[in-house]
Order: sequence, then structure tokens, then C-alpha cells
Amino acid sequence: MRARPTEVIIVRHGQTAENVSGVLQGLAPTRGRLTARGLAQAEAVGRALAEEHFDKGYCSPLERAVLTLAGILRGRIAARPDAPTLPLRFVDGLRELDMGRLTGGHRDDWHAGALAYGAERGDPLGYRAPGGESPLDLQHRVGRWFDHVLHHGSGGRILVVAHGGVVRAMLTHALGQPMTMDWEGVGIDLPTRNASIARLGVVARSVVAAAVDDTRHLEGLIDDPSPGYWWDMVEARWRPWSEGGG
Repeated sequence: MRARPTEVIIVRHGQTAENVSGVLQGLAPTRGRLTARGLAQAEAVGRALAEEHFDKGYCSPLERAVLTLAGILRGRIAARPDAPTLPLRFVDGLRELDMGRLTGGHRDDWHAGALAYGAERGDPLGYRAPGGESPLDLQHRVGRWFDHVLHHGSGGRILVVAHGGVVRAMLTHALGQPMTMDWEGVGIDLPTRNASIARLGVVARSVVAAAVDDTRHLEGLIDDPSPGYWWDMVEARWRPWSEGGG
């Protein structure tokens, strides 16, 4: 029997107050309340996905992801009252990067530490804030979950609601690419704006298509909404949607 293809639709949570101020949220359970704009973004995602069928959904248990999932479900129901109930599971492995003692500090603190570590050790992606994780740790954690889902799942269409770091970790793992500092390869700075949609198409555990940072549904809720980027399987790089996407 031929393996059933798997399509993974990955949504980053809506805007939080910490996103606006540059504060590190990490996986702290007391940080990351959605702003009014973030709540509106979540419902906009729901409307954008209203006509799409999902076999199951997975979500980070952190509040900002859960509230985003709730908004998505409300948006789907508002646009399509007959939308079927979605089987859901909340997964600790989909929480954001643990920032350790830097949680609550500014993102510039983390970048400074990573650059200093990289200058000394040659690999900024191995940097761990005291008591925290490195981006490589995050990629391995998310990658283990992703492989488990593909190995034990029956294919179909899966919704994942999580965090920017998790989106990047999942994409880089699935594509067999490193978590570099420069997103032009794949990278830790791969664009994954709040409430953006990324997609992975997988056949027999091999990625056949990938796209990221689709924000067309966020008109009026984000600067410069666009279709985002698609993964060029031949050249192994991200390209703007205007360069042959779709």
C-alpha cells in the first residue's frame, strides 16, 4: 500500500506585548499574553483556513499558542458553522526555546551572547543562555516530535500552532538544513511573522514542497502582508513567492 501523503500547516502565534517590546518570552508560562492585534490575527488565520480540512491538530501548551488556536477555531466556525470538530493534542515538545536566565530580558541580550559564543567557539547556534537551550537543542527537540508524528501517523492534513523558533526548527529539520544565523540558507532568522502560515508537503517521509511566512490573510493587521517564500528543491534555498512560487 502506498504511503498517504502528509501536509503540515504550521501557524505561529499572534502578536504578544513581548513581541512588540523585544522581551524574551521563551517557555516561561507567565509570559506571552496576546495583544488585541494578536487576537484579531488569530481569528484572521481561522478565516483563512476555514475551507481547509484537518485530520488532527497539535498545539504548544503556552498561553499565546493556546489563545491563537482558540482564535483559529472561532474564525473557522464563524466562516463555516458546519466545520467539523478538530481532534487536538497539546505537546510540551512544541514549546518555544528555553531562554533560561535571560527570560524577561531583551532579545539583544541573547543575540549578544550568541555572537560572543560564536566568536569563541565558531558556532553561535550552540549558545545556551544559563539554564536554557541552544537553537540546536530546539531543532533536535522539535525534530524528534516531527519524526515521531510522521512515523506513527497515517498521513493526512495536520495543523500545528506553535512559536517562531519552533516553526524554524521544524522547517530546518524537515529539509535537512542547519539552523544557521543567516536565513538565506534556512536559518534562525527565517521570516516567521506573527500569525503567519507555513506549509510542508511530505511523501514517504521526504519533503516535496515547503512554504513559509504567508501573511496575505493579515491585511490591516501586519506590515506588508505577502505570500512569503517557497523552498526551491533544486537550488536548496528559499525564494520569494514572486520568483516562481505556486
